[in-house]
Amino acid sequence: MFNINNKTAKSLVLAALLVLSVFGAGIVAGAAPTAGDTSGDTSADITDGGTQTHNDTTTSDLPWSADSPNASIEIAQDGETIYEASPEHYDSNDSDDDGTTDTWYYNVSLADDGSDYEGFEVGAGENTTFNVTFVNDTEADDPDETNISYTFENSEENAFIASEDPESEEQEDGGFFSSLNVFSSDDEEEVGTVLSEDETTVTNNTSQVQLDTLDSNLTDAYAASTEDAESGDILWNSYTHVDVEDGDDQFVAVFYEEAGDKDWLDEDEDAYATISEDGDTMTIHNANALLGDDQESATMDVTTVGDEMLGQNNALSMMTDDYGASTWDVWGASYSALDTDGNPEIVNDALEA
Repeated sequence: MFNINNKTAKSLVLAALLVLSVFGAGIVAGAAPTAGDTSGDTSADITDGGTQTHNDTTTSDLPWSADSPNASIEIAQDGETIYEASPEHYDSNDSDDDGTTDTWYYNVSLADDGSDYEGFEVGAGENTTFNVTFVNDTEADDPDETNISYTFENSEENAFIASEDPESEEQEDGGFFSSLNVFSSDDEEEVGTVLSEDETTVTNNTSQVQLDTLDSNLTDAYAASTEDAESGDILWNSYTHVDVEDGDDQFVAVFYEEAGDKDWLDEDEDAYATISEDGDTMTIHNANALLGDDQESATMDVTTVGDEMLGQNNALSMMTDDYGASTWDVWGASYSALDTDGNPEIVNDALEA
């Protein structure tokens, strides 16, 4: 029969009780984060079931509290992460006055223009749902979580698309005739052709459509095509084609960082595109100019091609029909855009669809 007075047995019992007490304390201590919980002057602008409205100059606070100094937040759209952070707590509290901190307060301020969200998609004047996961303790094996959702209400002035899975095709040598183009360089097509096909909604108030390349092969293709470019240069080795339902179907001039000073381009009226310095974004400006005269809104198909020459015929058509450029500008463009290889099959299929 077990003898509780035995010294060894007593030690084993005490050790077991200690383990149980520590394990039990861990269970009690863990708790799901509290969304919207604030301290001090912080207010909850974004709440469960609430709305964040697009605005170019403001931000919205999304606060919460947790019983750990190691909390985190993740925001997703349709299962894809568009924002994540592990911010420092801005306040803490000893709620039961036992001398031990048990509540930590957190907050993230999210730009209302959507610039803090990477790779989200929403058409002009449309809404989308974001799902938030608050994690109590990132250092725990099985941390508690709290989930909420809110609506992002987009303005008519902007549309956002993301290049989820661009196609690519290795670049082939153009052969002897490629050397005859004195306006091109040997490395103008060095990554291989990358194609992205996307669509969004635009209205007659839409000033820009922004494509996020999501650090993909399209990002690399854009970076390669702008390697030797200066701000304001027109690019012939990456291009964008748009097809608006019942509206225009055309190539748009693409510039590096910003539109250059061109006689044939009205930056306030004409549609054109820019590629950012890091290749992370391609933005179509004055997208509303591509709608028909009586259209209020329409679906816009955007085909963007990286690290592939536009081609002489396409350049001639774009400069003459869409921008009304002078003869000198038209022929200069046609030689600069000369493509001795021709379009890869993936591009031809996309443009002919």
